[in-house]
Amino acid sequence: MLSPRSEPVPASAFTGPARRLLWTLTSRPGLVVVSGHPESSRLSHYFLAAPLLRGEAVLFLDAANCFNPYRLVAFANQCRRPPREFLERVRVSRAFTCFQLAELVERTPAAARRFRTRRIVLTGVPDIFDDEELAPTEAKNVFRRALEQLRRWPQQKLTALVFSDAPSRPSPLGEWLRRALAQSATAVYRLEETPTGLCLVEKQPSWATLRKSDHKLLASASCHSEPRTFGAKNPAAAGCFTSFSMTSKR
Repeated sequence: MLSPRSEPVPASAFTGPARRLLWTLTSRPGLVVVSGHPESSRLSHYFLAAPLLRGEAVLFLDAANCFNPYRLVAFANQCRRPPREFLERVRVSRAFTCFQLAELVERTPAAARRFRTRRIVLTGVPDIFDDEELAPTEAKNVFRRALEQLRRWPQQKLTALVFSDAPSRPSPLGEWLRRALAQSATAVYRLEETPTGLCLVEKQPSWATLRKSDHKLLASASCHSEPRTFGAKNPAAAGCFTSFSMTSKR
């Protein structure tokens, strides 16, 4: 039996305007950030509905370790579709460190061409870069390089939905990461709970505008940072997008 946290998010959990907005956000190029909820990454599964119902493939870069194929099975059953139809169109690759995620981000445009898709979901971003085991300077350097790649995706006609969980313990590094991501996004939305369901509120928070010093730091990344071979330092780095089949064991 699935745990409550593994159950699919029903359509009724979102307000009508939110459901219509989800359909629109997943159909046009952009870098959209969804944050403000402690389980934003888990709720990302619901955002797969629109592209899957349109018959599109999706790349799912999972840095929050939250992807659960059985949510797609439940959704397919609700829609009276064969689960295989949805499972085989979602290509998942997990990242367990910020270095692995940065490498995945670099490889994603090529993977999108290979699998003939323009829809991408990322979870746990920028959360995974707020790592206590890394010096803030190193974490920022890796994030800048990844962010430089993310900025190019809308120009390449890619649609990226980035999910960030509300931090339980805010940190200076985490605040810097969220400011930098918001500044580069084409839109930022906050997931809010209302009496009628979850809704998406477009926002321009106080941290969305980078300070002048932040702009200088971001600009210096592409000019002065030494390139890192992520796979060399992390031989187990993720890089393979995998689809799920009905023969997979529970």
